[in-house]
Amino acid sequence: MQNITTFKKSIHFTKTEIIVLSEVMNGSNNNTIAKKLNISPHTVKFHLQNLMNKTYTHTRTELCSKILFIILVEPLTPELIMQKF
Repeated sequence: MQNITTFKKSIHFTKTEIIVLSEVMNGSNNNTIAKKLNISPHTVKFHLQNLMNKTYTHTRTELCSKILFIILVEPLTPELIMQKF
């Protein structure tokens, strides 16, 4: 897998993808997301597929797990260590 910092910089989500991702991470299903965004469930599925392609994942669970990992894991650098202590 790529270096996490490089991977973070290489990901570019659209506004709608971010909203869909947020809803998925909160446990919403495609129909619920579609109703909230006033789009079809097929369009939600399309956005999910784009998110999975961009993150090299294959399932909703894997997508959520990878996003949480990216958000929570910070590369340990000397500068970061100095800031913490």
